[in-house]
Amino acid sequence: MDSINPNNSEQQGAQNFAPEKKPSVWQRFVLWLKSLSPKKKALFWGAIGIGLIVVGLILYFTLAKPLPPGFKFSPQSGIWNAGGAYQVDVRVRAPFNADVTSFDMSIKYRLVMSNGDELDASLLNSWQITPEIPGEFQDRLTLSQSGNTIGLVSNGTGVLVPSKNTKIVLNIKVVVPEDVQGGITFKLDFSCGINTMLVEKGDEVSLLGGESLSLEEAEFAIVSNEDQV
Repeated sequence: MDSINPNNSEQQGAQNFAPEKKPSVWQRFVLWLKSLSPKKKALFWGAIGIGLIVVGLILYFTLAKPLPPGFKFSPQSGIWNAGGAYQVDVRVRAPFNADVTSFDMSIKYRLVMSNGDELDASLLNSWQITPEIPGEFQDRLTLSQSGNTIGLVSNGTGVLVPSKNTKIVLNIKVVVPEDVQGGITFKLDFSCGINTMLVEKGDEVSLLGGESLSLEEAEFAIVSNEDQV
């Protein structure tokens, strides 16, 4: 009669009850990607790139807040040297969903000390400050200049600035005197007179002014000949 080896019985009775470990989703994706041909890989990554661009554009146009309508200077800051010639453009920015059909604009320019005190306007008599209307608007806008103020109004009908657009309606050319003192700032703003904008959206007409208009300032640091040495 055959003898029973207890060691064999233990080996036969021992079984692996641990569950078989399945590859993770990421591992399966990597294996799938490796199985693709070079051409299919290129198409796959190209589709991913296009998808990311589309999602980015959707988020941009969905979440981006439109700029408010108003008047602004360009550039809005800088350094001007004595004897130099410079130009500042004045822009009108239309609302997001309406066209600008007319406006009244009042600009003031002045010299300001570093402590914020305004210098006497007579000091600007030696400055050459020449506002000019661009050719696109020469027949549609009226310009006035008195003392240290500039007025600009529209004198016709029709769309001046289409919805969501910005147009340059005035160029202010400035020549800084050779003997100008340093440590001062040439400042431009819309702090005088009336600033309004008439806008149309379909058959709806609205007059914007006050807090409904964004009025941005500009200031330029003046450097004298002595400071340039």
